[in-house]
Amino acid sequence: MNKLIYIFIFLFALSGFSQDTIQVRSPKIITKLGYGKTLNKEGISVKFVKVISDSRCPKGVNCIWAGEAEVLIDVFKNGVKREQRIIKVSSSYLSNASLVTVLDDSELHVMNLAPYPEYDIKIKPEEYYLQLVTKLVE
Repeated sequence: MNKLIYIFIFLFALSGFSQDTIQVRSPKIITKLGYGKTLNKEGISVKFVKVISDSRCPKGVNCIWAGEAEVLIDVFKNGVKREQRIIKVSSSYLSNASLVTVLDDSELHVMNLAPYPEYDIKIKPEEYYLQLVTKLVE
């Protein structure tokens, strides 16, 4: 009987240590926005108008400069066009996210322009898409 009591006390004491809290970052959810398409979120709409330039160093080529791409987007609030922006996207994937707009409690960022250029392959405008992510404002 004494052994049973000691086992219960031991298990009870161990259960107190399992209550530690660990902060976990929420995953980034990336949304694809196709060429000419519009994303609607919390009363804000973002339209991918066009790719102005894409000078990113193609796969299979050695370049001195990594290059960048420039895209034109329109930002609407409640259906009214608020601004037109040129966003620069760097070659290093997910390195520098460009802020597009601030929503109620979060920000919308352009993370990447895809597909990435390849040597001797022409990308049609309708094949492009932006990768967007929403980050909570801290």
